[in-house]
Amino acid sequence: MTEIGIGIIGGGYMGKAHAVAYAAVGAVFNTTLRPCLEMIAARTDESAARYKHAYGFRRHAASWQDLVEDRNVEAVIIATPQTMHRAIATACLDLGKPVFCEKPLGASLNDARVMTAAAAASGCVNMVGFNYVRTPATQFARALVADGAVGQTCMGIGCRSSP
Repeated sequence: MTEIGIGIIGGGYMGKAHAVAYAAVGAVFNTTLRPCLEMIAARTDESAARYKHAYGFRRHAASWQDLVEDRNVEAVIIATPQTMHRAIATACLDLGKPVFCEKPLGASLNDARVMTAAAAASGCVNMVGFNYVRTPATQFARALVADGAVGQTCMGIGCRSSP
């Protein structure tokens, strides 16, 4: 079994949710690549140390830059305020590290465009955390749109408006 060193930047609610999820991957999925909670970074060194102990990380970092540049961090989860997403994501992608970025992608449309261009240029695996796509409420809303009851639906070729 091969491990991949996971770094999470941000230890608040979403950082905690990701840490718990990555720690449970081995019990839930039968994979040959297992995430290892390598490092966490937060706003302060004290917060990062507290999250390290609370969530089970091997180490903590005094800054997001230290985490991104660490050779044992092989993939990065960005769970910070969106005003930080662009700088962190582009730094990771420049180093060839896969990125999972919580929504919204950026603080502006320009940030999002710069980030998607950097991801495309890097060839790295990347993802935005739209994690509610399978909830019952979201699936119900999707069905309403798909059935034409509300809104409009786009199936890649064009859109049709509901009556």
